[in-house]
Amino acid sequence: DEMTQQNAALSEESAASAASLSSRIGQLNDLVAAFRTGQEQGGNDSGQTTYIHEAVRRRAA
Repeated sequence: DEMTQQNAALSEESAASAASLSSRIGQLNDLVAAFRTGQEQGGNDSGQTTYIHEAVRRRAA
């Protein structure tokens, strides 16, 4: 029973950490978006940012 409680607590802590990380990634993306690199909007990232966001969301779930 104690092991089950520890596992549940660690699971909740991991989920909270993943959600926090996802939020921070969104904030960082917003900050980075303010910089101009000389490329047009939607340049060469080929959806990399979206891919990373989706990977983090899947892990958080």
